[in-house]
Amino acid sequence: MTGVLPSLQMPVEVWLNGPQIHLGGSENGDSLQRIERSILSGQTDTVILPIPREVNRRLMSRFLGKVAIEALTLRLMKVDGWQEEMLRVEALELLRRYVRRGDGPAEWEFSQRRLYAENAVFNDGREAFELLHEFDFIYAADRTLFFVLALFGEEFAIDMGDPSITNYRRWMADNNDRSPLAPW
Repeated sequence: MTGVLPSLQMPVEVWLNGPQIHLGGSENGDSLQRIERSILSGQTDTVILPIPREVNRRLMSRFLGKVAIEALTLRLMKVDGWQEEMLRVEALELLRRYVRRGDGPAEWEFSQRRLYAENAVFNDGREAFELLHEFDFIYAADRTLFFVLALFGEEFAIDMGDPSITNYRRWMADNNDRSPLAPW
């Protein structure tokens, strides 16, 4: 996992090997030497490690619903009469109320899985890049609309018309669990 050495303001790789904790720098030897000198001189005595914890599922589902509605609005803004259409679609009303006021179901289920490491670097043949976020919509054959969002390699998906995630899981099974965001 990646940690931070606050005294050097630099990232450090941290891993366990049995009962031992190991620190490493970037691939160039200079960063490793800086880390060693800083620790041995007593300048560095702290490593900050992010500890992943479970998100509040209700808050996360409301966040995902809000982002889904905003992203759909962004896509529809190019179409004449989009405002009336967004308000007219009855299937979105339950999600709108849930997002705005917390009304409706106790939880709006969502799918969550890791697609790639949060610090993964991709190369399209022209340049290396990171994917901090990406999103897309799936309009399934049964007229179900799913919103899929990836944040730092973590994929989240919701059904925009149904608080259950069952239809999305079925769609995923029919598509070999392939993410709509990942072309690989």
